Amino acid sequence: YRTGLHVHNSLTRKKEEFIPVKGNIVNWYICGPTVYEDSHMGHARNYLAFDNIRRIMETYFQYDIRMVMNVTDIDDKIILRAREQGKGTGEIARYWEKSFFDDMEALGVKSPDCIVRVSEHIPEIIEYIDTIVKKGYAYPSNGSVYFDIESFKKNDKHVYAKLDPGSIKDVSKYKESEGVLGLELKSEKKSPFDFALWKKSKQDEPKWSSPWGEGRPGWHIECSAMASNFFKKYPLDIHSGGVDLKFPHHDNEMAQSEAYYDCSNWINYFLHSGHLEIKGLKMSKSLKNFITIKNTLKKYNSRQIRMMILMHKWDATFNYSEEAMPEAIKKDRQFYEFLLKAKTAIRNCQIEKEQKWDHKDHELYSKFDQQKIYIHVAFCDNFDTPTVLKLLSDLISATNTYLSKQPNLKATILAKVADYIKFVLSSMGLYTDISLESADKNIGSEEAFISPYMGILSKFRDQIKESANKGPKAIFELCDTLRDEHLPELGIRLEDQGKNKPAVWKFEGKEKLHASLLMKREERIKKEELKLSLIHISEPTRRYAISYAVFCLK
Repeated sequence: YRTGLHVHNSLTRKKEEFIPVKGNIVNWYICGPTVYEDSHMGHARNYLAFDNIRRIMETYFQYDIRMVMNVTDIDDKIILRAREQGKGTGEIARYWEKSFFDDMEALGVKSPDCIVRVSEHIPEIIEYIDTIVKKGYAYPSNGSVYFDIESFKKNDKHVYAKLDPGSIKDVSKYKESEGVLGLELKSEKKSPFDFALWKKSKQDEPKWSSPWGEGRPGWHIECSAMASNFFKKYPLDIHSGGVDLKFPHHDNEMAQSEAYYDCSNWINYFLHSGHLEIKGLKMSKSLKNFITIKNTLKKYNSRQIRMMILMHKWDATFNYSEEAMPEAIKKDRQFYEFLLKAKTAIRNCQIEKEQKWDHKDHELYSKFDQQKIYIHVAFCDNFDTPTVLKLLSDLISATNTYLSKQPNLKATILAKVADYIKFVLSSMGLYTDISLESADKNIGSEEAFISPYMGILSKFRDQIKESANKGPKAIFELCDTLRDEHLPELGIRLEDQGKNKPAVWKFEGKEKLHASLLMKREERIKKEELKLSLIHISEPTRRYAISYAVFCLK
């Protein structure tokens, strides 16, 4: 199954054509969270990036994705957090696991097909370690078991540190990956670079019986054992995670798995999302720039956050700041408004008018054909979503020009262009809740319920305004009251299109419309405050003027 898709493979450090092992089926293992605290924007960057890729592969390229995600619920950090709070490690892990998946749901990240917890795979992990020991690639020591890197490297078919060979002698990375509770065990190793597959449990630590005594799994072994247990066969098509996991975690995973299977290749494509930095710095509590997903969602909605992620290449370093959001909000609004505008225009097209194409129709369709080719090339080029968004923006601009300059709109052309734009956006997880179908085809929706009434009401309002040109100004005020006060309560935005042109209505939903009107009202208040701040008047008078202005605007 070949689609022309090329991905940046961390194993080869270059773009390669993506070809699954079996047809269009893609076996994908993604590293999940270690659950001991709130999820942060680094998690959002990582999991949204891979959610975007998954959606593009499933929807646009028609791959059949089988995704498995692990949850690390046995770890030094969890043990320490449990001690701090006087709770059990299981209680801590379940609480923060739920918090993580609540955050993912709030961001609109699709659930994996299967969640594998370390605590539920202890027998499989023990069997996996035992096999590696018997093959001579690991050794027991004082109740623990360590992977023997030198023994692994002696076999010609094995290569250690495929992903990041430059870090192979970085002792600090090894120590960090072994966990703070295992640092004092270095004397048990043949080499300081050997890493723990099984850790002898100390007092008050979780423990399970094993051939080497009571203990618990090391960090790296869990992914190898659980992925192998689920998928059964190798090589896997995709393994993914943050770039910070390249070494030693993912390199150690591959070494363990290739030792277990005694093979030279456990993974075909390794995908690593880029770092997220805060104003050029690593996110850290000590730097006071630690931003949780929950706090971010209090300021911005999930669609705006996804748009921001899509506007940057998934495998490049992403510098997050408050200044990055306005552009994403603007882009989101552009696409959202277009979909509503296109739907309104299609609804108002008159089929009884002449349907013969003129140069404006051909011009739009030619642009449409061209952009489809460019967008496909961009998707095939390592999921180049920034380019896709730009190409969509260009197509929307061309369509808006067509809407403004073509007096005889063709519903067939508009529907085809709009459907394609909606399809591409939906492929990236955007606007999946918006339907371009007419109300009569979308039976049961709120829009279908109000559609016949709105058609009559908007026409009636046009007639009133036409009469008002000859009569009292009060009729205009009644029309504006209908537009600005009554219709928003039904979730309806009514827009004037200019003199001698019929008004159009858009169903936006009561809550969304209220939020939009509130934002506009606040902007007007700020403008009034700015104007008054430039006037040299006494502070009490200024405060009274602002209060009065706010009252009038409300």
